Amino acid sequence: MLAEGFDSWESAGICTLNPISGDFDVSAEFEVVSMDNPRADDQTAVFLQLDSTDNQQTQFNGIFNLAKSGFKEAVCQLRLTSVEGKQDYRDVGKFSMKSVSALRMTRRGNQWTTVARNADSGTERIIAQAELSDMPISRARLLLHTGGANRQSEILLKKLKIHAAEYSPDTQVPVVPQRGKTAVESFFDLFK
Repeated sequence: MLAEGFDSWESAGICTLNPISGDFDVSAEFEVVSMDNPRADDQTAVFLQLDSTDNQQTQFNGIFNLAKSGFKEAVCQLRLTSVEGKQDYRDVGKFSMKSVSALRMTRRGNQWTTVARNADSGTERIIAQAELSDMPISRARLLLHTGGANRQSEILLKKLKIHAAEYSPDTQVPVVPQRGKTAVESFFDLFK
């Protein structure tokens, strides 16, 4: 996954299309190939995001973040939306971590746990635990954001795993669009 930096907030990523209900364990395993330092007022980060189905568009984030100073950290963050529509991002937990190879979120009842795996040692560390909601999740996403123009970051996604009480992934095989024939190919078809 390659994410070019822009002056606006942009990202590259993947997204599930089916809701997740009940208890779950969602994890993303990846290898950081490169993460460019962001501009001063931004970040370069890998996000594991879970979007809720509530009207406030609550979002749960496990983040591996690189600041302009070069400081790297694992973060658990909530996004809440006010009645006026203003989005408020709140860090629930964070700590310094030089390298991360997996982000994971679990829920048992209304008990949430966000975990980061250290890429060097392979050990997992809890970023935060909190009693939150047991509302259904509309989708899971893995995003890579590079903060600022003329920058680029890359990760290799190894696995996105979802274990849940209720989850029905789409069973249809993706269809690759067929390209049309070129003028030269059409010309040669005349002689077949």
